[in-house]
Amino acid sequence: MTTTESFKHLAPVLAIAAAVVGIGGLLPLAFGMAGMAMPRFPFVNGVFFLVVLGGPLLLLASGLHVAASRLVKGWFLVAFTAFLVIVGVGLFWRLPGHGALLDWIAMSFLVVLIAAVLRRTWLWATVGGVWTGVLLGFASVETAIEFLSPAYRGTPGWWWPLWLLGCILGLATGIIAFVRRNQTC
Repeated sequence: MTTTESFKHLAPVLAIAAAVVGIGGLLPLAFGMAGMAMPRFPFVNGVFFLVVLGGPLLLLASGLHVAASRLVKGWFLVAFTAFLVIVGVGLFWRLPGHGALLDWIAMSFLVVLIAAVLRRTWLWATVGGVWTGVLLGFASVETAIEFLSPAYRGTPGWWWPLWLLGCILGLATGIIAFVRRNQTC
Protein backbone atom coordinates (compact mmCIF):
# COMPACT_ATOMS: atom_id res chain seq x y z
CA MET A 1 0.00 0.00 0.00
CA THR A 2 1.48 3.31 -1.05
CA THR A 3 1.31 6.51 0.93
CA THR A 4 -1.30 7.96 -1.44
CA GLU A 5 -3.55 4.93 -0.96
CA SER A 6 -3.19 5.06 2.81
CA PHE A 7 -4.25 8.73 2.90
CA LYS A 8 -7.03 8.28 0.34
CA HIS A 9 -9.78 8.34 2.95
CA LEU A 10 -8.13 10.88 5.27
CA ALA A 11 -9.78 13.95 3.72
CA PRO A 12 -13.42 12.71 3.83
CA VAL A 13 -13.05 11.27 7.34
CA LEU A 14 -11.44 14.50 8.54
CA ALA A 15 -14.20 16.54 6.85
CA ILE A 16 -16.95 14.51 8.50
CA ALA A 17 -15.21 14.67 11.90
CA ALA A 18 -14.71 18.43 11.59
CA ALA A 19 -18.35 18.83 10.56
CA VAL A 20 -19.63 16.82 13.52
CA VAL A 21 -17.46 18.73 15.99
CA GLY A 22 -18.33 22.03 14.32
CA ILE A 23 -22.06 21.35 14.34
CA GLY A 24 -21.89 20.15 17.95
CA GLY A 25 -20.01 23.28 18.96
CA LEU A 26 -22.14 25.70 16.98
CA LEU A 27 -25.62 24.35 17.73
CA PRO A 28 -25.72 26.15 21.10
CA LEU A 29 -24.91 29.37 19.27
CA ALA A 30 -27.42 28.70 16.50
CA PHE A 31 -30.28 28.02 18.91
CA GLY A 32 -29.19 30.45 21.60
CA MET A 33 -30.14 33.62 19.75
CA ALA A 34 -32.26 35.80 22.03
CA GLY A 35 -34.80 36.89 19.41
CA MET A 36 -35.20 33.47 17.84
CA ALA A 37 -38.68 32.87 19.20
CA MET A 38 -40.12 36.01 17.60
CA PRO A 39 -38.07 37.03 14.55
CA ARG A 40 -38.75 40.56 13.34
CA PHE A 41 -38.31 39.76 9.65
CA PRO A 42 -39.13 36.65 7.61
CA PHE A 43 -36.26 34.17 7.32
CA VAL A 44 -33.99 36.08 9.71
CA ASN A 45 -33.31 32.82 11.56
CA GLY A 46 -32.57 31.14 8.23
CA VAL A 47 -29.82 33.66 7.52
CA PHE A 48 -28.51 33.22 11.07
CA PHE A 49 -28.57 29.42 10.68
CA LEU A 50 -26.68 29.81 7.40
CA VAL A 51 -23.99 32.03 8.93
CA VAL A 52 -23.51 29.75 11.94
CA LEU A 53 -24.02 26.28 10.44
CA GLY A 54 -23.22 26.78 6.73
CA GLY A 55 -19.52 25.98 7.06
CA PRO A 56 -19.93 22.71 8.95
CA LEU A 57 -22.70 21.63 6.61
CA LEU A 58 -20.46 22.25 3.58
CA LEU A 59 -17.79 20.15 5.31
CA LEU A 60 -20.33 17.42 5.92
CA ALA A 61 -21.42 17.54 2.28
CA SER A 62 -17.82 17.24 1.08
CA GLY A 63 -17.09 14.25 3.27
CA LEU A 64 -20.34 12.48 2.45
CA HIS A 65 -19.97 13.14 -1.28
CA VAL A 66 -16.58 11.43 -1.36
CA ALA A 67 -18.05 8.56 0.66
CA ALA A 68 -20.98 8.31 -1.78
CA SER A 69 -18.87 8.82 -4.88
CA ARG A 70 -21.11 6.62 -7.03
CA LEU A 71 -23.83 9.27 -6.94
CA VAL A 72 -23.78 11.98 -9.56
CA LYS A 73 -23.16 15.34 -7.91
CA GLY A 74 -26.64 16.65 -8.80
CA TRP A 75 -28.38 13.65 -7.26
CA PHE A 76 -26.12 13.87 -4.24
CA LEU A 77 -27.14 17.50 -3.70
CA VAL A 78 -30.83 16.53 -3.95
CA ALA A 79 -30.29 13.74 -1.41
CA PHE A 80 -28.30 16.06 0.87
CA THR A 81 -31.08 18.65 0.72
CA ALA A 82 -33.62 15.98 1.65
CA PHE A 83 -31.36 14.86 4.51
CA LEU A 84 -31.10 18.42 5.87
CA VAL A 85 -34.87 18.95 5.60
CA ILE A 86 -35.52 15.68 7.46
CA VAL A 87 -33.07 16.74 10.19
CA GLY A 88 -34.90 20.08 10.41
CA VAL A 89 -38.26 18.34 10.75
CA GLY A 90 -36.72 16.22 13.51
CA LEU A 91 -35.41 19.29 15.31
CA PHE A 92 -38.49 21.50 14.98
CA TRP A 93 -41.49 19.17 14.89
CA ARG A 94 -42.50 20.17 18.41
CA LEU A 95 -42.63 23.86 17.57
CA PRO A 96 -45.82 24.27 15.52
CA GLY A 97 -46.33 27.67 13.95
CA HIS A 98 -42.89 28.85 15.06
CA GLY A 99 -41.41 29.30 11.60
CA ALA A 100 -38.01 27.90 12.55
CA LEU A 101 -38.64 24.88 10.33
CA LEU A 102 -39.14 27.15 7.32
CA ASP A 103 -35.97 29.01 8.26
CA TRP A 104 -34.11 25.68 8.50
CA ILE A 105 -35.42 24.62 5.09
CA ALA A 106 -34.36 27.97 3.60
CA MET A 107 -30.90 27.52 5.13
CA SER A 108 -30.73 23.98 3.72
CA PHE A 109 -31.49 25.21 0.20
CA LEU A 110 -28.93 28.02 0.53
CA VAL A 111 -26.20 25.62 1.68
CA VAL A 112 -26.93 23.33 -1.27
CA LEU A 113 -27.01 26.34 -3.60
CA ILE A 114 -23.57 27.41 -2.34
CA ALA A 115 -22.30 23.86 -2.90
CA ALA A 116 -23.77 23.84 -6.41
CA VAL A 117 -22.11 27.17 -7.22
CA LEU A 118 -18.74 25.97 -5.89
CA ARG A 119 -19.11 22.81 -8.06
CA ARG A 120 -16.04 20.95 -6.74
CA THR A 121 -15.96 18.78 -3.65
CA TRP A 122 -12.53 20.06 -2.66
CA LEU A 123 -13.94 23.62 -2.77
CA TRP A 124 -16.77 22.55 -0.46
CA ALA A 125 -14.19 21.24 2.00
CA THR A 126 -11.90 24.27 1.65
CA VAL A 127 -14.63 26.89 2.02
CA GLY A 128 -16.45 24.92 4.72
CA GLY A 129 -13.23 24.29 6.64
CA VAL A 130 -12.13 27.91 6.60
CA TRP A 131 -15.68 29.10 7.38
CA THR A 132 -15.94 26.70 10.33
CA GLY A 133 -12.41 27.34 11.54
CA VAL A 134 -12.76 31.12 11.52
CA LEU A 135 -16.15 31.08 13.23
CA LEU A 136 -15.06 28.63 15.93
CA GLY A 137 -11.73 30.44 16.28
CA PHE A 138 -13.51 33.72 17.01
CA ALA A 139 -15.75 31.97 19.54
CA SER A 140 -12.72 30.36 21.22
CA VAL A 141 -10.75 33.60 21.40
CA GLU A 142 -13.74 35.53 22.73
CA THR A 143 -14.29 32.92 25.44
CA ALA A 144 -10.59 32.93 26.36
CA ILE A 145 -10.54 36.74 26.60
CA GLU A 146 -13.66 36.73 28.79
CA PHE A 147 -12.16 34.01 31.00
CA LEU A 148 -8.90 35.93 31.42
CA SER A 149 -10.74 39.15 32.25
CA PRO A 150 -10.57 40.13 35.93
CA ALA A 151 -14.32 40.85 35.91
CA TYR A 152 -15.19 37.28 34.84
CA ARG A 153 -16.27 35.11 37.76
CA GLY A 154 -17.02 31.75 36.12
CA THR A 155 -15.51 28.98 34.10
CA PRO A 156 -15.46 28.94 30.30
CA GLY A 157 -17.81 25.96 30.08
CA TRP A 158 -17.62 22.64 28.29
CA TRP A 159 -18.02 24.08 24.79
CA TRP A 160 -14.75 26.03 24.76
CA PRO A 161 -12.51 22.96 24.14
CA LEU A 162 -15.03 21.78 21.53
CA TRP A 163 -14.78 25.14 19.75
CA LEU A 164 -11.00 25.00 19.80
CA LEU A 165 -10.95 21.42 18.50
CA GLY A 166 -13.49 22.31 15.81
CA CYS A 167 -11.40 25.31 14.77
CA ILE A 168 -8.29 23.17 14.39
CA LEU A 169 -10.12 20.37 12.58
CA GLY A 170 -11.95 22.78 10.28
CA LEU A 171 -8.82 24.68 9.27
CA ALA A 172 -6.85 21.44 8.85
CA THR A 173 -9.59 20.03 6.62
CA GLY A 174 -9.65 23.17 4.51
CA ILE A 175 -5.87 23.17 4.11
CA ILE A 176 -5.70 19.46 3.26
CA ALA A 177 -8.53 19.81 0.73
CA PHE A 178 -6.79 22.75 -0.92
CA VAL A 179 -3.43 21.00 -1.05
CA ARG A 180 -4.98 17.80 -2.48
CA ARG A 181 -7.32 19.64 -4.88
CA ASN A 182 -5.82 17.97 -7.96
CA GLN A 183 -6.18 14.50 -6.46
CA THR A 184 -9.89 14.75 -5.60
CA CYS A 185 -13.00 15.53 -7.62
